[in-house]
This record gives sequence, C-alpha cells and structure tokens, in this order.
Amino acid sequence: MNKLKQLLTCRRQLVTDKRRHQVRIKDLNRHVDRSLRALFDRLSQERIEQIDTQLEKIEAAIVDHIHADPRLREQYVLLLSVDGVGPVLAAHLLACTEGFTRFATARRLACQAGVAPLRALFGLQHPWSHTRISTSRPRAENAAAYGSTRCDSSCW
Repeated sequence: MNKLKQLLTCRRQLVTDKRRHQVRIKDLNRHVDRSLRALFDRLSQERIEQIDTQLEKIEAAIVDHIHADPRLREQYVLLLSVDGVGPVLAAHLLACTEGFTRFATARRLACQAGVAPLRALFGLQHPWSHTRISTSRPRAENAAAYGSTRCDSSCW
C-alpha cells in the first residue's frame, strides 16, 4: 500500500508541475519581452510534453501495482463501476483506505470521506450530541469524494 501512495504522490507532483507550466505559457509570458516570449513558450511546451509522458508511465505503474494484487484488483474494478469514479479517484480511495481495511464500518468511511455526518457520542447517548464530518483530508480528496457522491445521487 505504501508503494501505491508513493506513486500517487509522484503523480500529484507531476500534475502540479504541468499546471505551473501551463500558467506560465498563459499568464506569465505576457509580461516577458517579446523577443523572449517564443523561446519561453517553446521551452514550457516541451516540458509539458515531457510531463505528459512521465504521467503516462506513472499511471501505468499505478495500474500495474493494483493489478498485481488480486484483492486490490477486484476492489479497483468495483470502484470503476460506480458513476463518477474514475481511475485516479479509485486509486486514491484504495490508497487512503488501505484497501478498505482502515475503517471498521461503512459509516466511519463515509464520515472520513466527508459525505455523511457521524454522531459524536461521548459516554451516554444524548439528544443534543452533535454530528461532525472529518476535515482531516486534503481539499482535493474532499472535492473528489463529494463530486462522486453528487454524480451518484444525480443519476437516481
């Protein structure tokens, strides 16, 4: 599972780097001297193409790692069958939940994903006890989890 997390971290860094170069082409080159603009555009475009090649290799390594483990492969196929869940989100879910073994119940997983509140009970069950949603995940995971639930509920 650690290897999958490292591959996903590398993928995230490459996507961030690609976005940075795309912004450079779009925005930053406006303020560059005209004689240098074409050179900077070409260099950034070459770097974007190089990053795309690296992303393909990393994504292939992620899929290979998932398919090497029969349990992960089965869960990956099931995740891909859900509307709104693609290969990247499926791999992230497998890594964050450690193959769905990290949480004892589905309610705890839903709370961690930020899609369902879990009643915070301390001691006796009180009618005024509050519900809470975990905020410990990175924002990208929040958006991905919420987006997949929105897609799933809109398909009803």
